[in-house]
Amino acid sequence: MNEQQLVDRIGFAERWLDRAKRQCRDGDVPRGLLTLFLANAEMTHTLRTAKPVFAQRRQDFAVSAFAIGAALALAWVVLASSAGAPGKFTAEGPTIVTLGG
Repeated sequence: MNEQQLVDRIGFAERWLDRAKRQCRDGDVPRGLLTLFLANAEMTHTLRTAKPVFAQRRQDFAVSAFAIGAALALAWVVLASSAGAPGKFTAEGPTIVTLGG
């Protein structure tokens, strides 16, 4: 379901709600309540249908965020190993001079 279809479904529910309101105002409360159930059914159907679309977008975002994080971590490791990052253990140290033998 794309955004336009979602907007259309919301419009269907709004029309059911408007009809229910008119029926209740006109004194036909039982019919208004039945129409209210139809509006509820439309909203429930819309939410159930739209959920996979938004869940897929959230999953795509999570995958993208993970990929960016992994790339940054890899870049940090490469830079740290080539530039001698602070805190990195190196075998180099001060020259030790010994006297005699």
